[in-house]
Amino acid sequence: MAKPKVLITGASGLIGRLTIAGLSDKYEFSALNRRPVTGIPCLQADINDAAAIKPAFQGVDMVLHLSA
Repeated sequence: MAKPKVLITGASGLIGRLTIAGLSDKYEFSALNRRPVTGIPCLQADINDAAAIKPAFQGVDMVLHLSA
């Protein structure tokens, strides 16, 4: 069975990094972030720009919103 796909905002922050490290065996992560995130696919965009972030939500099962 495939891992559920999770889009995580704020992935480069402390909580985001710890979440990815602790749950990567159970979930497949991608990021929506202002800065690049190593180790997972990442769309760099301003979370306030709806048109820019829309592609990040395609194909994900859930969103974990951790950005400030």
